[in-house]
Amino acid sequence: MPEVIAGLEIPETAAVAEATRRVLKTTSPLVYHHSRRVFFFGLIPRSHACLGLDGLDQDQLGEILAVHPRGDFHERVSASPGRRAEEPPETTNGTMNSDLLEHFIPGFRRVTTVEGIVGSPWPS
Repeated sequence: MPEVIAGLEIPETAAVAEATRRVLKTTSPLVYHHSRRVFFFGLIPRSHACLGLDGLDQDQLGEILAVHPRGDFHERVSASPGRRAEEPPETTNGTMNSDLLEHFIPGFRRVTTVEGIVGSPWPS
């Protein structure tokens, strides 16, 4: 029987089962709950989500957060890259991590997308 939270159904497929298994095995509960929230929010029609969840039914939001709480997500996720990045990677371009590293690591400057394209060794 499929898992249903807040009226939203998680498909019973091998891909979903494998993705869930991997997230549970390789990440923290913080990342697991975040990934599930993102998945559920993605199931909600865009017209209801309104980018900032302004139009999202508060009961539906409450049900999702009851099963997959945010906890101290903002504090932990924003501080984590800075704590473990003794040698900041150059591969964070286009991700939230590039913002976090630039914010938390003195002197770190990310390469912009334009700089990456213009400075690439690829022939035209």
